[in-house]
Amino acid sequence: MVFSSTAAVYGNANYECGLNENARTQAQNPYRHSKLFIEQILHDTARAHSEFGFIAFRYFNIAGRSRYLPLVAPKKAPTHLIFRALEVATG
Repeated sequence: MVFSSTAAVYGNANYECGLNENARTQAQNPYRHSKLFIEQILHDTARAHSEFGFIAFRYFNIAGRSRYLPLVAPKKAPTHLIFRALEVATG
């Protein structure tokens, strides 16, 4: 199983200092809590059933810059996941 999680589970961590999947998680709001809860269910299921496997992707930028962040100069070609997937799908 592939689970689409989020890097938001790391809370307000300073991403510029480097982060890996073993970094401390912080369920500070319902969205983050729901993602961590599902990840825990998947871990528990995998421990209970050896034939079950999963991976959780914790995306940092799936849809682009937040409208709430300060404006920054846009990149010439967007690099977020949704843009890239649509670009591939349309050839």
